[in-house]
Amino acid sequence: PAVRGQEASVRALLNMASCKEATAMLVAERGLVEAVAVLLESGRRSAREDAARVLSVMVGHGRSAATEIGGNAEVVGSLVGSIAKAQDDEGEVRLWCVSALHGLSRLPALRQGLAERGLEDGLVRLLATTEVEVGEWAEAIHALATMALCNVSGLRADTPLLQHRPHVRSLVHVMAMGMTTGEYGRFRFRCGHVLGALQALASHEPLRKDLVGAKLLELSMDMVAVAEARSRG
Repeated sequence: PAVRGQEASVRALLNMASCKEATAMLVAERGLVEAVAVLLESGRRSAREDAARVLSVMVGHGRSAATEIGGNAEVVGSLVGSIAKAQDDEGEVRLWCVSALHGLSRLPALRQGLAERGLEDGLVRLLATTEVEVGEWAEAIHALATMALCNVSGLRADTPLLQHRPHVRSLVHVMAMGMTTGEYGRFRFRCGHVLGALQALASHEPLRKDLVGAKLLELSMDMVAVAEARSRG
């Protein structure tokens, strides 16, 4: 009964978190996000999936909620730990954890704290795995991990992305799919998020050449043309 109660509770939270106004109240509730983090680490698989998704949805609702969650060392530690501990049949747990961490990585004020909780090492280990090893959702997971790593390390001369150039090049395809179908690897991506991550790599000549070769400039111009066409109605 206790397990079923936990699963019902986190599913109810997931439904509530779909509303931005409700999320603001949830993250302000003392101890709530910590309880979700506990379920993420110790619940049954279905509860872990929902817990990871709750955190991802909350982070996606904007800077305020993301700052609250990203400033909580316990929650960040659970997210980072879960991307490594998820088993082959727990691809959705890993997917939503990486999604939440990518959202947190977009905020410069949170990056130092994310680094202190081992995010960069966790992402590098994830990019070193094959799609078979990552399991279901591998394409989306690798893309989100690459984007997060761009955000937290892309401005550094020693960014580990220099050793993962194929993953960097693949982001151009992610952006192209975002413009057309809106999805890559069955996960919805925003072109602006992809482009924002890639901007951090502009100072790295090898990566810049890779991106130019992958037609990033042409795709960026297409994005501008589409935006202008939409603005004209």
